[in-house]
Amino acid sequence: MIIGMKGITLDSIGYKNCNMMIYKEETKECIECEKRYYLNSNKECQYNSHCNKINNQSHCIECEYGYYLNLNTKTCEEFKNGCKIGNETYCYQCKEGFIKENGECKKIDNKCNKSERNYCLKCSNGYKIQNNQCNGDKEDQCYYEGNECVSCSNEYTLNNGKCE
Repeated sequence: MIIGMKGITLDSIGYKNCNMMIYKEETKECIECEKRYYLNSNKECQYNSHCNKINNQSHCIECEYGYYLNLNTKTCEEFKNGCKIGNETYCYQCKEGFIKENGECKKIDNKCNKSERNYCLKCSNGYKIQNNQCNGDKEDQCYYEGNECVSCSNEYTLNNGKCE
């Protein structure tokens, strides 16, 4: 058995991106790939973009920010539906403009003007925050910041948090 190291002859004998291989009789087999490459089922080094860390079996074990590790393929896939941090089945943190509900990200209601860390902080005028959504009658004369009425439309006066 001969173990070759990249830079000697591995690329020249058809083992691109292979760091280490085993050569036994007429059989050659790559056993370790270069960084960002993994050993696929055909024992070939395949590019694995967005992978930060690969284990000693050449499988990705850590992905770049914004990607999750697909446990079946051992490759990094981009989060869908507004997820920022999580795994294949559960989202821990959503992107701006999304809220987290039961491990999934849902687009924040378009009446929300400002959100932070998955919570709506300020709604459009005439709406107030209830259960992390902007609710209310648009005809309401109150201008809210959070749930507090802070001012009224022209013909109304603010009195104890209500427009009269």
